[in-house]
Amino acid sequence: SSRPRDFDPKQVTPEQAISYFTTYLEKWRTAMDLNQPFYLAGHSFGGYLAGNYAVEYPQNVKRLLLLSPIGFSFMPEGWGPEAWDAEFDNQWSLRRSLFKFGFRHKYSPFDLTSIVPRGRLLNFISGFARRHPVNSSSVQILTDYMYQIFSRPGTSEYGLMVMFEVGIVPRVSLSEGDRMGDARFKVPLTFIYGD
Repeated sequence: SSRPRDFDPKQVTPEQAISYFTTYLEKWRTAMDLNQPFYLAGHSFGGYLAGNYAVEYPQNVKRLLLLSPIGFSFMPEGWGPEAWDAEFDNQWSLRRSLFKFGFRHKYSPFDLTSIVPRGRLLNFISGFARRHPVNSSSVQILTDYMYQIFSRPGTSEYGLMVMFEVGIVPRVSLSEGDRMGDARFKVPLTFIYGD
């Protein structure tokens, strides 16, 4: 990500955030001189952004590949933000409360990097890397990579907080009638889910 600095998550609506990211991708397409329809793939939140791009600029997308995307509103009865809020409230913990507060007020864990000393942050990241299935020689590489990501200004993680509610429930679902749920949406589409 080029991490544009002109995105203020506290000043935009979900629709404006979607437009910001799809317009940014369209500017990139134009700068790359991609004048023929192209294959567009997106994973997770990138799948949500790719899907929204295909809705706004269908003439540019030859095929859309969504890899374990978020942003669709297919939830069983009794499952969703209200149920999660009740569960969070019933299982109170400082960590959960801070997470909910941060998400709702659009604070990212990336914001902590400006106040946590570098050594402590590196220790935290290294500890995270050691607890996950990577071989020992990869721990330092993963630590360095994550530190570089965390220490740069954020963009998409703030967009995530604008476009989604706690629990990653979309405020504007791709499955809505004016999005990919519209019968006029004709971009060839492939979903891939898995590990």
